Amino acid sequence: MFSVVYNLFLILTSPLWLIYLLWRIVVRGKSREGWSHRLGGLPPSPQGRRTIWVHAVSVGEVIAALPLLQALREGFPEHHLLLTTLTPTGNATARQHMGKLVDAVGYLPVDLPFAVGRALQRVHPDALIVMETELWPNLLMMAYRRGVRTFIANGRLSDRSLPAYRRFRWFFTQVLRCVDAICAQSEEDAKRFCAIGAPPDRVHVVGNTKFDQAAVGAQDIDADSLRKELGLPQDAPVLVIGSSRAPEEEKLIATAYRLLREHFPNLCIVWAPRHVERAEAVGDALKKEGFQPWLRTQGNP
Repeated sequence: MFSVVYNLFLILTSPLWLIYLLWRIVVRGKSREGWSHRLGGLPPSPQGRRTIWVHAVSVGEVIAALPLLQALREGFPEHHLLLTTLTPTGNATARQHMGKLVDAVGYLPVDLPFAVGRALQRVHPDALIVMETELWPNLLMMAYRRGVRTFIANGRLSDRSLPAYRRFRWFFTQVLRCVDAICAQSEEDAKRFCAIGAPPDRVHVVGNTKFDQAAVGAQDIDADSLRKELGLPQDAPVLVIGSSRAPEEEKLIATAYRLLREHFPNLCIVWAPRHVERAEAVGDALKKEGFQPWLRTQGNP
């Protein structure tokens, strides 16, 4: 019953999705390719080749998928590998770093029956692997009905999201029964998946794939040259803030930075938010705290 209500809600709100996608193309100049993919027009799989479809929502999940993609390419060299993402930054990362591992990169279709059905018809995958917490009901259930083996890799569920999933446990039980195996990051994640309806015999703890890889695109970088490029004094201590996420973190870190400056007057800070599109917002927040940030995209400081 809930699946009917879920699909009815998606169908009734679909005009808003379409208006939003059109706005991204016309006003913001986004690629028409993204529009087509989100409506199910993913690159079709070549005839005669079996296909494995891997989905990773954004940059972090794409990077986490690297060891998996490497293993798939090594273990199934003749298979067609498709990697989809949800965000433009994730898609750009996939194209830049995964081009030699996968055969095609695309955007995940919206979870509407017609879009998912069209995508499955074009891709006709033998296996579908979703990273972490991408529990798209129509995608998983429709893939299962078509005989596609489905897996959750690097699976995780946070304490914050668990209550919402448990509230609809009776629905997610149906969804998770369509998944052949859930590879959880930790014992706690495994227990949470079981708590929202996953069959315990299909949940396995395998660890976090992010620890199974070297940094993507890592290079030997000369520290002095990097300091010069970033405009950092050679003798100044540097505090690096990496993978920040929540806006409330900015004020907290700014306060800590101000206190540290009392003891280290020439202390510099290099800030790399988890989502690069938040860089300007972080800069604006630091300006409100009385600092003068410089964005690397602005050129020489």
